[in-house]
Amino acid sequence: MMIEIATVVLCVALIVALGIERSKRLKTRKNLDQETGELKKANTVTRAVLKNVHAYVLLIDSDLKVLATNYYSRTETIETSAEKRIGDLLRCSNALSAEGGCGSHVMCQTCPVRQMLNQSFEQKSSFIDFEASLTIQVSEKESKVHDAQLSGAYLLINDKPHLVITIHDITRLKHTEEALQEAKEKAEHADRSKSAFLANMSHEIRTPLNAIVGFSELLVVAKTDEEKRQYLEIVKTNNELLLQLVNDILDISKIEAGTLEFVYSDVDINLLMSDLEQLFSMKVSEMGVQTKIVRDTVSSPCTMYTDRNRLAQVISNFISNAIKFTPDGIVRFGWELRSGSLYFYVTDNGAGIPKERVSTVFDRFVKLEKGQNGTGLGLSICRTIVEKLGGKLGVESVLGTGSTFWFMIPFQPKVKPKAISEKQVETTVNDVVEATDNHKPSEGKKTILIAEDMEDNYRLCEVILSGTYHLLWAHNGEEVVSLFLQQQPDLILMDLRMPEVDGYEATAAIRQLSSSIPIIALTAFAYPEDRKRAAESGFTDFMTKPVSAKLLLERLASLLS
Repeated sequence: MMIEIATVVLCVALIVALGIERSKRLKTRKNLDQETGELKKANTVTRAVLKNVHAYVLLIDSDLKVLATNYYSRTETIETSAEKRIGDLLRCSNALSAEGGCGSHVMCQTCPVRQMLNQSFEQKSSFIDFEASLTIQVSEKESKVHDAQLSGAYLLINDKPHLVITIHDITRLKHTEEALQEAKEKAEHADRSKSAFLANMSHEIRTPLNAIVGFSELLVVAKTDEEKRQYLEIVKTNNELLLQLVNDILDISKIEAGTLEFVYSDVDINLLMSDLEQLFSMKVSEMGVQTKIVRDTVSSPCTMYTDRNRLAQVISNFISNAIKFTPDGIVRFGWELRSGSLYFYVTDNGAGIPKERVSTVFDRFVKLEKGQNGTGLGLSICRTIVEKLGGKLGVESVLGTGSTFWFMIPFQPKVKPKAISEKQVETTVNDVVEATDNHKPSEGKKTILIAEDMEDNYRLCEVILSGTYHLLWAHNGEEVVSLFLQQQPDLILMDLRMPEVDGYEATAAIRQLSSSIPIIALTAFAYPEDRKRAAESGFTDFMTKPVSAKLLLERLASLLS
């Protein structure tokens, strides 16, 4: 009986023990399944991170062998079973060109990346943000330099040293930084240039203005006619200098803004050169210098499609400079046809230019002699004009012997149709000539209607014209139309910018009533596009302020004759 009881107890104990063991196994398996699931989730997250992180991640050993990496998933390339070191994997051009791969090329001994990795293993330390340039082979025939930023975390795996490296390609970032630095330097240079420009302009404007204001006051107290004549001559000279300065500043501002305008037309080159010869012959006569102006004539006709005013501006600037430095010599100018281009030149036998300064004469604010009038902007503007016309320019000079300034522009002989109305009256160099002193009305005084909102400007016209013409004054465009209907004037001098109704609107209204009355735009707008717009708006002629009294009288006489 005792044996049976003991047997039963043993069986029960065995069953209980087996149940406990089974329960343990079931619990262990459940934990294992749970841990396996969590591990799978962690691996999925890790793979997603490695695939999408904007860097290469490499696990390497102390021999720089790559044990694991996201390189293949990042580059979508097929992973091979071949053993690779870091240089082999990243396609280092040195590693690929050496038979033994990474570490066998002679340049590997000085490789900054290899040196940094070896140092990290030796010191058992990590590093961050190490920058280096890597030459990567992108194809069999092409290699590119990439800027890289590396960080490395030192760790032991199975008691063996390893590094987990992240490599960021910062080439684009570097280029952006360089572009920003360049932009910053340009902005700083522009700011310095602006300050220098304003300082120069302040000085250059105040110089003639001082003479104009000072001698204008002295005219009031001058006692003799000779004194008045001398003072007036000084005021006139400085007026011309100030006007040239303003024109140069306007051109420079257009150049800086990239809006320097060109109005193309068919230009008779021989006629242009003849006009310039007449103009400068008169100028040197007025200046009282002994400079002789000589034009080299060309018998063959030449017409080309270009901007007449800009072409004349460059040649005129060259001639004006030559006269300054040749007060008693010869200034010779002309043109030649050379290899499909027109070659223009201005030669003098004056002071010449020192050899060390020849290369700077076309820079801004360069003056060869401080005592000479001028802003130092003219030749710089000439360079821009010639380059915009598709040409080039230069200077040849010998100190004490003379200089030759020249430029070449492509020759375009074809006659092209005019883009504007035939009514446009081009203002050319030969327009600026001396009128006769006597402007007598033919039969009685003809009536001129002056549209001008500024009283001082009207008073100036009144002083110039009242002895020859009967004048009417309109303060704005609306009054112009009204007085035209009431008085039927013989000619209208029209300002363009006026309150209420401007000159363009007033002219459009008058042209609906009369197509024959001469309307002259007399305005401070001085650019070719303003002249073109005026011609297309029905104006008969175009004159810019400030205007010469003799030139105004001559123009009116020619239209009213």
